[in-house]
Amino acid sequence: MNLSSIPTLDTSNGTDFSGMFAGCMNLSSIPTLDTSNGTDFSGMFAGCMNLSSIPTLDTSNGTDFSSMFNSCFSLSSIPTLDTSNGTNFSYMFASCSSLSSIPTLDTSNGTDFSGMFANCSSLSAIPTLDTSNGTNFSGMFSSCPSLSAIPTLDTSNGTNFSGMFNSCFSLSAIQSINPTQDWSVEGCSFSADALNIIYTALPTATATLIITGNWGAAASNTSIATAKGWTITN
Repeated sequence: MNLSSIPTLDTSNGTDFSGMFAGCMNLSSIPTLDTSNGTDFSGMFAGCMNLSSIPTLDTSNGTDFSSMFNSCFSLSSIPTLDTSNGTNFSYMFASCSSLSSIPTLDTSNGTDFSGMFANCSSLSAIPTLDTSNGTNFSGMFSSCPSLSAIPTLDTSNGTNFSGMFNSCFSLSAIQSINPTQDWSVEGCSFSADALNIIYTALPTATATLIITGNWGAAASNTSIATAKGWTITN
């Protein structure tokens, strides 16, 4: 779409904002919008490649935030968002290649975090997230080469961890993560001590952790994990 600007809109009665500006590749700014009744924000700004800023939005009733900012390549910051009722955060910030930080988000009701930060190549830090109800973490941080650390995440209800940390080449620290299913930190940058911290935080489970490609893998104390039933693949 060639739309480059948006006139003032009365959106006070709107509930569904899904895909509202999707594919507006030339759009660089958004006017103030009344989104106080909105529940669905999925794909609202997806594909707005030239959008550099977002106005403050009332998203307090929102439940679906999937792909809200997907492929907003020029977006460098996100305003504070009330996501306390959100359940679906899949691909919310995927391919936001200029985004270097994320505001604090209430994700306590979230179940789907798949691809949430995938391909955020400039993202260097993640705020603390409540992921205690999360089930799908596949590709959550995939291809985040600037990300160096992950805060404590409660992943005890997770069922899918495929590619969660794929191509996180700078990742050298995970404070605590407690999956009970197969997962991988292959190709990251963990020292032996950092891997030992991960092993120590693991719950008892019959599952596999892949550590191939980490420079501290050979020196790490895998017995910490194997004593809990884990198979460590290097």
